[in-house]
Amino acid sequence: MKLGKGVADKKLQKIERLVLKKLKVKNSVLELFLVSNSEMEKVRLELGMRPDFRGSEARKIRQEESVSILSFPENGGFPHPEKRRKMLGEIYLNYDFTKGDSDLMSYLFIHGLLHLLGYEHAKNRDRMEMEKLEKELFIYAASRT
Repeated sequence: MKLGKGVADKKLQKIERLVLKKLKVKNSVLELFLVSNSEMEKVRLELGMRPDFRGSEARKIRQEESVSILSFPENGGFPHPEKRRKMLGEIYLNYDFTKGDSDLMSYLFIHGLLHLLGYEHAKNRDRMEMEKLEKELFIYAASRT
């Protein structure tokens, strides 16, 4: 199903609540940005200029023709009293990349959320564990949205 940006945002907010509850992550929130290809490219270029942006994931992002999703975990030392909840970080989801496809947006969002929770896929074992959890959470969320 193809979703407009407003409907997609609401659906992803519901998936956020479902997934965090399923993973027993309490009193937490994140910021989601549905961005265009050109906006995502600007973020990618700015990242590429940072001296602290390195490693295998950085190389992969620099080489990709189009970036689908980026996650930035929150620095634990920065307070957010206005939220009254723990800020997990920010997710930038390339709406143009998904072409409004509801399932693809949901899956990518879950992938980004897992990164905010500390999951990585640099090692094969970690990638397999993360992909298995993504599929489980996608099926769980899809059955409730």
